Amino acid sequence: MKPYTFYATALLYFALSANILTRALSDEEFDEFVSKIEDFIDDSSSNVWATNNDDYFSSENASSVDYGTFDFIIVGGGTAGGILANRLSEQENFTVLLVEAGKARAAIVDVLGLNSYLVASEWNWAYNTTKQTTGCLGSVDQRCSLGRGKGLGGSSSINDAFVSRGNHKDFDQWADLGDIGWTFEDCLPYFKKTEKTTFSVNASDEPYHGFDGMQSLSRAEDTPILTDALVSAFEELGNSYVDFNGETQYGVGRPQYYLDNNTRASTAHSYIFPALNRTNLNITVESLVTKVILSNKTATGIEFWKNGTKYTATAGKEVIVSAGAVNSPQLLMLS
Repeated sequence: MKPYTFYATALLYFALSANILTRALSDEEFDEFVSKIEDFIDDSSSNVWATNNDDYFSSENASSVDYGTFDFIIVGGGTAGGILANRLSEQENFTVLLVEAGKARAAIVDVLGLNSYLVASEWNWAYNTTKQTTGCLGSVDQRCSLGRGKGLGGSSSINDAFVSRGNHKDFDQWADLGDIGWTFEDCLPYFKKTEKTTFSVNASDEPYHGFDGMQSLSRAEDTPILTDALVSAFEELGNSYVDFNGETQYGVGRPQYYLDNNTRASTAHSYIFPALNRTNLNITVESLVTKVILSNKTATGIEFWKNGTKYTATAGKEVIVSAGAVNSPQLLMLS
């Protein structure tokens, strides 16, 4: 048995219990699926973190090829970029270019139980902190890893997909500090607009959930006996059973996930893939944006590299930088 066979099989059973697979598998199909998970885990365990982006480039002084003009250019097809690409391309008179440095899709990304291995794969930018003095003490060289999704769906394709909005009072406090429009009541309509809640909701919690959105919000199947026993134990200690994305967040409740029946409901799955047939949406993957082109302090386009070729694309209306918490400021500094 390979060292990771046990873990692969355990993850498969997690996948089954979470409705990742919706039909009975033959012995041959079961073995093939376990084999694919084994191979992925083996690959991730030997993954070498990149230290540069040289694979994208041919020469720093290469001439540019015109990629075209679009109304909107979105840099980054991650958690935010996927939603933007869908919403903007809903308007048929808008042309939209979505530029993503990572890959388009892989079936292994859809398996929610593999998230701990996805962060050690090509689907993660593999950033690390600088050496810390008061934290990361158990990490190599006292540097913590910073998971940042690389590929369509961004970090929503490699995270736990666990859904928790945060405490209502946090939002209200931001508004009190001067961030007008950030009260929980202000933000709630946008939370609800994204959601397609697929589990039963109590009447008191229903006003806090959306049911017609594009991103499926679900609960994984309970672990037989164990889940009920855990919930009952917390209730015996005086905790109320709650929907923590509902009216109140103090108590014990079952976890909620971005899970669409049998698939991780990343923003790629929920927003990008359903829009692929739109002729006004152009998507280029494995394309690294290295510069926002400015004219009189106005963004007019971008430079990006794909397969060793440098391209320029022009924006008629806006360049939207949604490359994540690390790559967005990096791109602005490069520009």
